[in-house]
Amino acid sequence: MEEIIKIDTSQSGEQFVNARDLHKALEVKTQFNKWIERMIEYGFVDGTDFWSFLSKTSSGGRPSVEYNLTISTAKEIAMLQRNEKGKQVRNYFIQVED
Repeated sequence: MEEIIKIDTSQSGEQFVNARDLHKALEVKTQFNKWIERMIEYGFVDGTDFWSFLSKTSSGGRPSVEYNLTISTAKEIAMLQRNEKGKQVRNYFIQVED
């Protein structure tokens, strides 16, 4: 199976994906910050469906808010895109779970 998006595993063993990686894999045209805010409004809960944190910047700039999503949340967000790329990413997550 070809890796479409990198899936990481937390210390507790839960799989997750970075929201920026999902944004890129879905080929979303909307700016990341606007897109992720809109996606979270669908009722996802911080600490359950995703984890937000401040990034560490290497260039000394302001840190940005990053998001790690559970596989279930990433799969649901892929479905919300309602396009072929969203369908491909969703099917990828289903294959990973099996």
